[in-house]
Amino acid sequence: MEEKKYVSLLSGSMLFRGFTEKEIREIYDDIMPHARTYKEDEVLYFEGDVIRRFGVLFSGSVRAEKVYEDGTIHILNVFYPGETICLEEAASATGLSPVNYVAAGGPVTVVSVELSLLRECRHAERFTDNIIKTLASDSIRRLYKAEMLAIRGLRERIMTYFERMYTKTGQKTFGINMDRERFAQYLCVNRSALSNELSKMKQDGLIDYKKGTFTLLNK
Repeated sequence: MEEKKYVSLLSGSMLFRGFTEKEIREIYDDIMPHARTYKEDEVLYFEGDVIRRFGVLFSGSVRAEKVYEDGTIHILNVFYPGETICLEEAASATGLSPVNYVAAGGPVTVVSVELSLLRECRHAERFTDNIIKTLASDSIRRLYKAEMLAIRGLRERIMTYFERMYTKTGQKTFGINMDRERFAQYLCVNRSALSNELSKMKQDGLIDYKKGTFTLLNK
């Protein structure tokens, strides 16, 4: 029963795009997927850890964060169910993680696969193509983040992120799986300034929200 559940998850990820559930079941034992559940705020990998297995997120969310010497935290990315984490590290020469990967919106379940096993399985060429596409998508995601951080105005920066979430989910109401502190860290802004601006945006009829769920009212 558990295998069937995880096969369905893998078939929906970009890395297994084009594979039928039957094909994934056929190579299931070869690629040895391993499921693990993490508590909220539990660290999956620390900066400097060597990573050889990438993961497909089954439930919850995972944030990639950088912690600086002065205690400042910068959230570089947030991953959601069906998305792939740690592929860049697993595919790199050293495998070293440049960030901490932390469970958020828990419990978080990740199905991980050792990358070398994909390269050796019977569908290696198809996986190589999907790996390139997945890494390209991750690169584009970073470009979106860089574009957002280049915007000076706080309201414009927030709306750029919300517009991105609207495009990604196809819904005008969406959750971000971040509290105000984490959201501020992601946007690289002060928490109080963020809370004040969100309140003004609500008053101006641009958005509505309750905790971590937001609605764009201009859609």
